[in-house]
This record gives sequence, C-alpha cells and structure tokens, in this order.
Amino acid sequence: SNIIQSLGNESSLDLLNALDAEILFLVEGEDDGQYLQSIMGKFGIIKKSVYWSFRGLDTLIKKVKHYKEFLGSIGASQSIWDKAFIVVDADFMTDEQKENLANKFSTTLGVDAHIWKSYTFESTILSSNYSLSSVILQHIADLDQTVQIDDINRQLTAEKESLRLRLLQNIDTDSGFRERITRQIQNRSQSLRNDLEITSIFNGGEAMLFQNYHLFAKSSLEHGRIDHLCTKDDVEQLLSEVYNNLNIIIDTTVVSIFNQLIKQIDAHQSPNDWAVLISKLM
Repeated sequence: SNIIQSLGNESSLDLLNALDAEILFLVEGEDDGQYLQSIMGKFGIIKKSVYWSFRGLDTLIKKVKHYKEFLGSIGASQSIWDKAFIVVDADFMTDEQKENLANKFSTTLGVDAHIWKSYTFESTILSSNYSLSSVILQHIADLDQTVQIDDINRQLTAEKESLRLRLLQNIDTDSGFRERITRQIQNRSQSLRNDLEITSIFNGGEAMLFQNYHLFAKSSLEHGRIDHLCTKDDVEQLLSEVYNNLNIIIDTTVVSIFNQLIKQIDAHQSPNDWAVLISKLM
C-alpha cells in the first residue's frame, strides 16, 4: 500500500500509484491506511490500494471538491476519482448525522463513504466487551502470561465504567469541553455549507447545534456506550489500566497496546462497524 501524505505536493509517482490502484482511500491520517489494509486482510479482501491523507475531516471537507475536479480528469477507461472511497471519523456528530453526511458525500461527490460511529478508529474496539476480552486473553497468552477471562471482563468493565462517569461529567459540567464541542460543530457546519454546499446535516439552527449532540451523547453514555466520546489516548489509557490491574507485564516503548491488539483480532472478533465498512467494499 502507498500513503500519499502531502496535499498540494503530489508527485508524478503518486499519481501513477493511484492510476495503478484498484481503490483510492481518502483518509485523515497515515495510520488509517495501515489500519484499513489490516482490516481488509482479516476479511480476505485483496485490493491494490492507495491512501490519500487529508490530515483531518475538516481539511478533507475544504479540499475534496478540488481533488474531485483534478483526479476526475486523470485516467483512460476509469478516472482516478472513480476509484475513490472516503473513510473518516467525525467527532461530535450523532450517528444519524454521520449517516446523513456519508450519504451526502455520495450524492455530492459521487463517491462511497464510511464514517466510523466511534470517536476514532481506535475506539471502535470498545463497542463490545465480549470480543475485546477474548482478544486480550489471546494477546496475554502470546506474551506467555496467564489470566482468566472472567478477570479480564471484570477489569474491563470497571475501567469502562470509570471512563463513562468521567465522560458523563465532562459533557454535563465541563464548560471548556462543552465550548470545544460547540465550536467544532459550528465550524464543521459552516465548512460543509461553504465548501460543499451541504446544509442538511445539522438541523434546528445555530441554537440547537450543541443541544442535539449533548442529548445524543448523554443518552448513549447513560445506556453504557462510551466509544462515541473516547479519543485514542482514552483507549490506550483504559487498556493500560486493565493490563496493570491484571499484573500483566507489557512493553509499549515501541508499539502501543492498541496496535498490539489489532494484530490479534480476526473477522469473527471484529467490531460490527468493521463489517459494515467491508460490506461497502465488496
């Protein structure tokens, strides 16, 4: 796989790689390419892929229309743009808003899109305790250490509950956190309107931007879901606490716990959102 990282500085080799590829993923960061390549491999999908990194969803929104015009003119029987597929996360958006945005990308840009329901790709693994516990159990066994899966479940449940309560407090009482969410939603709404002429994602007017997300986020937290608000640092810290409480010795000086775990996950253990993405690529 190839990762094109520098928007505005693309080389002829980058374009040749894109011409030769079967699919051009438009992603946020360079790690996303590695993750997507790994997921496809777990599901037995072999496609020559190129990953074009936009360094964030808001940069993609601002620049993608220009890339459609540029890449749509390159290619013979099929343009490079015809191979494009957007995979991003969209922080501080409800599940319904994410689904609507993916549909709008399709109708406005002529490309399929997948938006992770979780805050980041990393937090997708928090969507199922059962699957994550079995992956951790396998990982610990590979480290030549022993633990019972009931102990893993107990520690994982405790750490997720601690994080859930903290996130619930943040969304309700942390004025700085609430202001950051409001500002992010306002900026995204404006960017979608100005750069892509998409105006139907955030309903209810300016006054309802934060209220709509707060209602969704709080309800999700109260029903035990935390992945929609967990950053990748939250995920790594949670995993670190689980391993520490289980007295498992693990080296994270080179590779994070998350990156060690993702190598263990097979198609049967994968989060549902991975399977949804794969169904769009079949």
